[in-house]
Amino acid sequence: MKTQKHRTRFWSIATVFIAALVVSAQQFDMQPGAEITQVNPAPIIRVRAVRDADVYDTIDASDTAKDLVFHVKIRGSCPETYRLAGLTASINNSKLKQRQEAKLGFNPDHRSIGPDHGAGWDFTLLNFPFLQPETSPATSCNQELERRVSMGESKTDVLRKGFEVNVTGAYKAYLDVTCHKHRVGFYEDPNYVAETRLPLTIRCMPSDYKPPRHGIEPRLTAGPIPPIESVSVLMEPIRQQGCPVDVTFRGRITAPQQSEYSVLKTKYRFLGENNFRSDWIPVSVGRGETRTVIWRRFIEAPETTGSFKTPGSRAKIPLYRGWMAIEVMLPNGTKRSERTDFTVDCNAQNRIRARP
Repeated sequence: MKTQKHRTRFWSIATVFIAALVVSAQQFDMQPGAEITQVNPAPIIRVRAVRDADVYDTIDASDTAKDLVFHVKIRGSCPETYRLAGLTASINNSKLKQRQEAKLGFNPDHRSIGPDHGAGWDFTLLNFPFLQPETSPATSCNQELERRVSMGESKTDVLRKGFEVNVTGAYKAYLDVTCHKHRVGFYEDPNYVAETRLPLTIRCMPSDYKPPRHGIEPRLTAGPIPPIESVSVLMEPIRQQGCPVDVTFRGRITAPQQSEYSVLKTKYRFLGENNFRSDWIPVSVGRGETRTVIWRRFIEAPETTGSFKTPGSRAKIPLYRGWMAIEVMLPNGTKRSERTDFTVDCNAQNRIRARP
């Protein structure tokens, strides 16, 4: 009986000790929120109906040119004997595989962020270069417009007045903290990551919408404009004796003039026969712009085993036949060009031509 009591007391003491270790190794936290009022003011992105008065399609250019400013609160503490060594915040768009970072100021002599040794909140502002949220602002406006009309509101009144859409978790955000032990010897610097969601206010601007003359307002059917209008690939003829040979292919990536992206940062790759795939390569395409990209493909002569030849003559090398295409990443998938077929004659007078 006494042994059981001793064991119970031992585990109680051990539990308290482990809990103390967890508290002393307190990690960090970040949440949206402003000082004093604790409200959550969000950055504003304005969206306009440019092409059609009843379909939102374009983010205001002045908004894409300025920073996104978030009100956040952070807190936490490094372990005992460690001090703050790095403090970075970031937001990302996983669909576009884009990320923006912001460095935060800190005192390297301190180990805590926030009052009461990191138990209280420290309020600050995070400034990030513009980043498209994962859900298109134009899509959010069109969906909200359709919802309001389906609830019985006048489409004309809604469009002429404009409205706002508050997205509480528009951006996934991270706080990255590094702690360092300023003592002689080798110590691994622990790193802590806090994750949260940051809000966005989408302001769907008033539109000069005029309903049809018969007075019946059609439901919204048009969707957002694709960020890439067209992709194509062409090859350059070559003049060279024999194989192997480098064949040059030129891809063209075109963004529409009405794109909601002032600059779309994406990636592309070239595809071909026999499971040929290049690496994904980053590219930026401005609104209404056509970007030309180049890939040089190494072509070797096909196998000639079993070929017949007349005495004293050279064996005839079979023609190399293949195809190439270009593929571009989109926020919700990919866009691929049509295949361009080609033939390479690796014999004495080497030529390359498109198939008719």
